[in-house]
Parts: sequence; structure tokens; C-alpha cells
Amino acid sequence: MVASNNSSLPEVLGTAALFVDAHDTASIAQAMVRVLSDKSLCDRLSQLGRAQATRFTWQAAAEQLMAAYQMTMN
Repeated sequence: MVASNNSSLPEVLGTAALFVDAHDTASIAQAMVRVLSDKSLCDRLSQLGRAQATRFTWQAAAEQLMAAYQMTMN
């Protein structure tokens, strides 16, 4: 995965991506070539991505929302 290094993407993707400046087309192209040409890197990022995705569930989101509600009630 190649992603921009701004907004919440680094937090969401963690170590499962190569991060680039969204305004630097050369770095975007270089990262894309790297992921597409390096099978071990692609496989590693894929595994990390699946692991990272397990952090974001509806159950976890509901628990965080309830915790935020409870904090405002105190």
C-alpha cells in the first residue's frame, strides 16, 4: 500500500504502508514501483495491513463512543 503521509492515514495504516508526500509525484511513483516490483515488501505490507485492520471493528468503535459519552456525563 502506498498512502499519503497527511491527515489520519498514518494513524490508520500504521506500518502497513509506504507513506509519501501527496504533492510529490516522483515519490508517489517511486513508492508504487517499489511495492509492485518487490514481492517480499508487497507481501509484508499485505500481512501488516490485515493485522492493522483488526484494530478497527464496529465493536471497538462502539466501545470508544460509549467511553466518550461517559466522559461527558462525569
